[in-house]
Amino acid sequence: MKNYMTAFDPLFDQILGCRTQENRMMPANIKETKENYILTMEVPGVGKENLKVSLKEGNIIITIKKEEEPLEEEEAYLVEERKFGEYSRSFYIGEDVKFEHISAKLNNGVLTLAIQKVEPEKEEEKFVDIE
Repeated sequence: MKNYMTAFDPLFDQILGCRTQENRMMPANIKETKENYILTMEVPGVGKENLKVSLKEGNIIITIKKEEEPLEEEEAYLVEERKFGEYSRSFYIGEDVKFEHISAKLNNGVLTLAIQKVEPEKEEEKFVDIE
């Protein structure tokens, strides 16, 4: 199986030496076992209702929504470091991975995805008729 999990967005971080806001807010680790890739991502303060995991065109996309607590009329921030809004990260995992190959668990602010290794479907060699 081709190892897609080594060729995703952190490559640009390593080459360019930069970190995006999403990477700082959603740091991730990926490890490989015999049967799975295990992706763990920190999503502190985010509940299941504000967390989405989707699969599109071979990319697994993790999106979080952090909602700002409204201030009362007489209140004002003295220090405002917490970020709010919608953030997402994506990782290319291959076109052959389907939803049934992924399981997810959220525990103590850490999202864990187990992504089953899948062998690519081999296309039967076909020939075009030549007239």
